[in-house]
Amino acid sequence: EHPQEAWEFLSYWVGEEGQRFLMENGNLFPSIPSVMAEYKDADKQYAQDFFKVLEYPQVSVWRNAHPCNSTVLRAVGDVWDKIMLGEIAREDIQAELDAMVPAAQDALDECRPRLGG
Repeated sequence: EHPQEAWEFLSYWVGEEGQRFLMENGNLFPSIPSVMAEYKDADKQYAQDFFKVLEYPQVSVWRNAHPCNSTVLRAVGDVWDKIMLGEIAREDIQAELDAMVPAAQDALDECRPRLGG
């Protein structure tokens, strides 16, 4: 109904001024690096470590692009279900995931020839 006003609001909200407001008055880490550098604790170790994590490649990039993603996920789906349902103790998750690596690798190896390359 008010496209110009909506545009002005969204431009503010996702721009430097809006991101700064959200960072200072909410719980948002801004997506604009120059604004994130202004974070009140930017010089503290926990913030520096968090900023490094943000630089890691996103898993979704591989998952959404790789044609064998669903094949691999189906092979290890049971363990993910158990994790999400709380049926595996937190301290046992790593061992459960490690145990699924061969099944995931087998699924990937089985899928790869179907890609035709």
